[in-house]
Amino acid sequence: MRNFSKLAACVFAFANGACTGDLIALPSERDLGGIAPVDLSNAGSASSDAGAAPPKFFPDIEADLDAQATACSQCHASGTPAPTFKSKPMTTADMDTNYSNFQSVAMDFKIAGDPTSSKLLELMLVGSGSGHPVSPLPSKTSPIYLRWLAWIRAGGPR
Repeated sequence: MRNFSKLAACVFAFANGACTGDLIALPSERDLGGIAPVDLSNAGSASSDAGAAPPKFFPDIEADLDAQATACSQCHASGTPAPTFKSKPMTTADMDTNYSNFQSVAMDFKIAGDPTSSKLLELMLVGSGSGHPVSPLPSKTSPIYLRWLAWIRAGGPR
């Protein structure tokens, strides 16, 4: 209870402008012996810094697909039209099928070497004119679009 009282007092003091003390400079990479300080300025944004690990198919991309599971599996569960898609795969075979089928479309670029020209991104983008009945990518700035593009740029890691 005593720690809670101290915390409550600090919060009250901060909220009422009663904070005092000296501002200090944060240590530089040199001061930390070559270890770069963590930059939290972009924390939580869809386009986080370049040092962040790229998304992986499992669980990141698969979770996006599972969110569209009803719509996707209505057409793609049987493989007609291709590619086959199993919603919420439980077997290794179904996981492998989802990964390889998704990757084959994602890595098919209209412009060689340009991940932004991925046929998958175009197919799933609202207003692209692809004729695909489900478009989970509302814009090129949506979190899902940016996640899929980061995954494609990383080479489609499993």
